[in-house]
Amino acid sequence: MITIDVPNMRDILRRLPDEKDARKASSRAINRSLVAGRKAAGEEVAKDYKISGGKINKLGKLEKSNVGNLKASIKWSGPAIPLEEWGTNPKNPPKRRRKKPILGTVFRGTKTTYRGAFIGRNRGGQSRAYVRSTKNRFPIKRVYGPSAASLVGARLVQERFTRRANEMLEKRLEHEINYILSQR
Repeated sequence: MITIDVPNMRDILRRLPDEKDARKASSRAINRSLVAGRKAAGEEVAKDYKISGGKINKLGKLEKSNVGNLKASIKWSGPAIPLEEWGTNPKNPPKRRRKKPILGTVFRGTKTTYRGAFIGRNRGGQSRAYVRSTKNRFPIKRVYGPSAASLVGARLVQERFTRRANEMLEKRLEHEINYILSQR
C-alpha cells in the first residue's frame, strides 16, 4: 500500500472560493495520481525483475477517494507467480529426461538454479514447473516465484514510484484548480 501526501488544504481553499470545489479538485487529483502511481509501480518492478509491468498493474487494486473522503490507496495482493512465468530454461518439457537443473530468471540478469524441478505438461497441455515432494513419481507440486505484493513492497521500488505519484499529484492538483476556476 502506498501513501500520497496531499498538500495543505488551506492553500487550496485560499485559491478556490468554495470548500466543496477544493475537495472536488483534491479528490480528482488524488485519483489521477493513484492511477499513475500504479502504472509507475509496474514500470519500476519491470526494471528490477523479469516480469512485465502489466501483470503487476492488474494485481494492484485501487481504492479511490471522493469528495467526502479524501483517502485513497493501492493494494497489491494475490498468490505467488508461477515459476514458468519467470523465464525458465527450458520452456517446454524435453523429449528425453533432462539431467541438468532448470534455470529461472527472477531478477534481471541473474539466473537461479532450481534443483529437482522439472517442466511438465498439465492436462490442458500447458507447460508448468513442478518439483517432486517425495522420491516416488507422485505427488508433485508446482514451483512458484515471489508474489506481486512482495515485489512492489521492496523498499527501492516503493520509494521510486511513491515519488512519482506525489509529483503527479502536484501537477494534477494545479490543473484541477485551474479547471474549476475556468468553469466559473
